[in-house]
Amino acid sequence: MHVESEFDPAPDSEDFASDVLCEHGNLSINTLSRRRISAEAAELLQNLYPFWRPPPTSSELCPICDANIHISKENRREVRKQAEDETAILKDLYDALLSGNTSTTEGISFALIPMTFAKAWRRWLTRPTECARPGDLDTTSLFCEHGLLVVDPNCTADLESSAVVIKRDHWDVLNAIYVGGRLIAVEKEPQAEDGPSKYIHEILICAECRFKQKTDWTTAEITIRIGGSKPPTQEKPSKKGLKTYAKAGARQSNRLRQIKELGEKRRLTVSKSTTVKELKIMIQEELNIPTICQRLFHHSKELDDNFATVELLTIFAGDILDLKQENEVLEIDSDTDTRENRPRDEERGFGGTLLGGSSNRNLDRTPSSPPPPSEGTAREKSCGACTFANDADALSCTICDTPFT
Repeated sequence: MHVESEFDPAPDSEDFASDVLCEHGNLSINTLSRRRISAEAAELLQNLYPFWRPPPTSSELCPICDANIHISKENRREVRKQAEDETAILKDLYDALLSGNTSTTEGISFALIPMTFAKAWRRWLTRPTECARPGDLDTTSLFCEHGLLVVDPNCTADLESSAVVIKRDHWDVLNAIYVGGRLIAVEKEPQAEDGPSKYIHEILICAECRFKQKTDWTTAEITIRIGGSKPPTQEKPSKKGLKTYAKAGARQSNRLRQIKELGEKRRLTVSKSTTVKELKIMIQEELNIPTICQRLFHHSKELDDNFATVELLTIFAGDILDLKQENEVLEIDSDTDTRENRPRDEERGFGGTLLGGSSNRNLDRTPSSPPPPSEGTAREKSCGACTFANDADALSCTICDTPFT
């Protein structure tokens, strides 16, 4: 681009050379970034830039770059084929990870794998040519320095943030494909009548290191569960005043559709100084749910203080917050709260007159009994059909000809 008071760069300068020549010094295979010019134009440019030597029109494309393109295409085919094969072998595991729900896995023998590996493996199977294939199946992150576990397979928050429970045969397949680490075998006890089933494991949990990992952090991820555990029962609002509820229109449908596509759980990165208000703003940006429609719960306790911080609320790394979405409610205070809601007395209004638009006036002209004349109107006679004030001695109405009886 021309810059005033500066000389224009030559066609073979660093700004333009890569558009014509590749890194190997040959003609670039990208034909969109260069143009063929006439001999007259080339002569004119050579007069301006004597040291410029344009490549001849007979130059061939760089054979090295051309070969690399064919190799990359072959590599992409191989990567896709490899991802398809792994998906076919571990389809049940892939479907469970894709839905985000591995807690319903049936069986007795299981194993724990890191959440980071499970997410990387799922992303690669979904987009094998765009995402990198995961490395080794390393379980070191699930152990502390004492060789004990820092995750509890019976803690929902741990399974949402750090580890995933998979079948033992799935572990065997993954261990054969990837270089596996130390096996963390768990078994599921039969479900008790008074509670859910539990996992038992031979490797003990280091409570001290686990607590330290959950509390000693600068930034961490927490899980927002949409429509999760049912919050405690709240008192019903009083019937005072009038309430108008926002209708569930297209905007709500878009929200529900987006939540369905993104899943029932979302992960947010927070710090210890993050407030409840900032959390709700982050949820609004992530899920398009207005802050006024959000109710957050932590261990069944509502977070109703918008200025309370994550540290003050003792929210640990990997904890789960339940989000309940409610419709917008507008309170309108009534100045007659004590007034009973009774039906309005039916009044005559314009009934029986021309203003009432009654279709019976052409069919039945029998007048109703006129009201007794008041003082000062004794010389007038009102028509029962059109209410026109006639003279007292009139035999019929001057307007509608209704006879007086």
